[in-house]
Amino acid sequence: MSDQPRSQAAMTLDWTRFDRGSLGPESAFEAFSAQLFERFIRREYGDRVELYVLNGTGGDGGVEAFATLADGMVVGLQAKWFPGNFDAGHARQIQQSIARARSSYAGLRRYIVALHANLTAGSATRKPREGRSPQGGVDQWTSLMTWVHEHHPGLEVDRWDEAGLLNQLAEGNDGLRALWFRGAFLGLDALRRAWERVRERLRERYLPDLNLPRFGGHSRWHESAVG
Repeated sequence: MSDQPRSQAAMTLDWTRFDRGSLGPESAFEAFSAQLFERFIRREYGDRVELYVLNGTGGDGGVEAFATLADGMVVGLQAKWFPGNFDAGHARQIQQSIARARSSYAGLRRYIVALHANLTAGSATRKPREGRSPQGGVDQWTSLMTWVHEHHPGLEVDRWDEAGLLNQLAEGNDGLRALWFRGAFLGLDALRRAWERVRERLRERYLPDLNLPRFGGHSRWHESAVG
């Protein structure tokens, strides 16, 4: 079972600025996650994608959205807005969603679970009481992955918690962050990535070696691009 790299761990998502409009947090988070998922599918699988389906509010068959690849493999998304830390009840909900998804989509081989918050560890000084489930969100997730391995072998589960969502936003999805989070700040790295994408699209229409000294090295446009 794989989790997203934590290269963006130093950053956070300010959910108090989450611009959900008239939607409740659950529905808005599903829509936000689905937009990231669609871009992930295009980036990860490209021409191998034969079908992409967004199931809409509430999802269907254990997924909010899914993609079917040319070889029949299905990649699904489940987005959960859970209040508080990830607990045993939340883990059971995901178990139920996975069971429905595997029943609905025989080719399901990869399952992405989006959570708005990072998991927290249990107290190192408190041992779970006999017969009780582990207390920390990390422990609960570990137990969930054990269940997946036992009941659904061959299914890869990715966790997009806050750090995972940040990693997805860093993959050229800065515009989504500005769209969903009021007052989102685009840092220098994000602006540089945006400029690189624009320059790649322009290609021959832009000549980087032509500069305007009075603007400190800002580049000029090829005459054919401006008529």
